[in-house]
Amino acid sequence: MKIRDNYVIKQNQRIAKDVYEMILVGDTSAIQSPGEFVNVYVPGKFLPRPISVAYSDEESLCLAYKVVGEGTEIMSQMVPGEVLTVLTGLGNGFDLDVPSEKPVLIGGGMGVAPLYKLAVELKKRKKEATIITGFRSEEDIIYYEQLNQLFPNFVTLEQAPLKKGVRLVTDILKDLSESDYDYFYACGPKPMLKAVCDIALTDGEVSLESRMACGVGQCKCCSIETNDGMKTLCKDGPVLKKNMVRW
Repeated sequence: MKIRDNYVIKQNQRIAKDVYEMILVGDTSAIQSPGEFVNVYVPGKFLPRPISVAYSDEESLCLAYKVVGEGTEIMSQMVPGEVLTVLTGLGNGFDLDVPSEKPVLIGGGMGVAPLYKLAVELKKRKKEATIITGFRSEEDIIYYEQLNQLFPNFVTLEQAPLKKGVRLVTDILKDLSESDYDYFYACGPKPMLKAVCDIALTDGEVSLESRMACGVGQCKCCSIETNDGMKTLCKDGPVLKKNMVRW
């Protein structure tokens, strides 16, 4: 189910370097799983902007977005009370029904945003999750307090400047044994995701990024080749199982 509707901006504030958090009030019934995204129709722009859902409840949804172009720049200047048209219920999110009791969540940069809602849902299911996140600098860190409150096994790494002695999220993952986790969820830059899949001792899934237009699998511009044939990331993804990804 997909819902295109108008949403009222409740809050729109900067939470990190060039990163804003927008809270919208409206119908969230189409959002079913963490890892899904929405299409935001920015005033004055033809194509919508796909943005991950960081969190949602019965009456509001929270979007974390980085200002990288004209569309997100316009969004960053919008104020509470303004209205945005949003298409919700997009994408294939993280699988919460896998037989896992001790998952590890691995996020890099803005890839941490969808892990917030995932962590909330895992907490509700009484899972013992470990969370590893990495950012380019302290100025880029998002959702530290929220994730730290949800799970005590939480590590945030300062990844830049990249120099000798600086550890990456994959270095921390290497330190974990099979007794520490039984599944992984990952979201972040493609090189990080590939490294996670190579290093991880268990099955898992990754959330991939791609340029998107329609958001519903019709235009095919986000198609990728997988081990199960061609898939569109906006419809079959953005979350794919580890064994499906062809790097």
